[in-house]
Amino acid sequence: MLFLYLDTHYLSNFAKLEEGREFANADMLRLLLGKLRHGVKAGSLICPASEFQLMEVTRSPDLSSSVCRVQQELSRGYYMKPWWEIYIHQTASSLLTYLERQRDIDVSWLFFTTDSPEVPLINEIEDAVRNAEQFLQTMNPPYETFVEQYAEEKMDLIRNTFLVNMSLRSGYEGLPPQSLSNLQKFLFMLLVECRILEPELPTILPEVCKFLLNSYYLDNIPYINVFCSLWASILVNERGRKPQSGDLIDISSLACALYNCNIVTTDANMKNHVVNRLGLGDKWNSRVFTQSTEDINKLINVISQ
Repeated sequence: MLFLYLDTHYLSNFAKLEEGREFANADMLRLLLGKLRHGVKAGSLICPASEFQLMEVTRSPDLSSSVCRVQQELSRGYYMKPWWEIYIHQTASSLLTYLERQRDIDVSWLFFTTDSPEVPLINEIEDAVRNAEQFLQTMNPPYETFVEQYAEEKMDLIRNTFLVNMSLRSGYEGLPPQSLSNLQKFLFMLLVECRILEPELPTILPEVCKFLLNSYYLDNIPYINVFCSLWASILVNERGRKPQSGDLIDISSLACALYNCNIVTTDANMKNHVVNRLGLGDKWNSRVFTQSTEDINKLINVISQ
């Protein structure tokens, strides 16, 4: 079974084909769409939908209904789980290895579900986009090297999710009260995923914090590695361009899809970072394609095999 993640650009052009529109590479995309439909019908591939596609489609009401129809057909009703669930599960698996509790790892966990994500209202999406753009405009200037920026992005992600309002400057000063109910949301969900019980907290929490500051383990968590590598690469290598909210959506979707899907589509700039600068496709065993003529041809050949 092949898992193929289609970005919104591909889905939008497939929707245009369904509406009878013509544009560059329309014939090639029509052939690709036919191959995808055949594969989905034969049960040899699935194109799982995602919350990020829904967010972007909701902002384009002229195409939303057509895109949703194509998306529903090619996904067979399967959706990638929310980004935070993928992030927490991958982190929990690594934490259990760190704690030498491999027996607790849930090997039956799947990255997709038939539960449709809640579609946010357009005003909620616009508010989220404005907040993201405001945040991006206030980011500190990038470091000189990718290595420095990657380390900073990694710690920012950990601080803003698992270690919110916690100070680790002096030992473990700032650790939350020894009760699951008083933990920050992400940290609470991480411990629940690991089946760590409340009586274990006094001894486990310091170990969890050591783990969350351990670069070796963090670098081998797919979501963290992809998300932080892409941000660092864009900030360091594209200094003349201010990051946009669309970058955040693209990076978040790739952080979910690269490890979980055999094939991923994205735009040319993002592929340059993923494949040429960072080698993330090879690292996480995913082939990456754009909507260039050459890549559409290659994708048709891959699907046809």
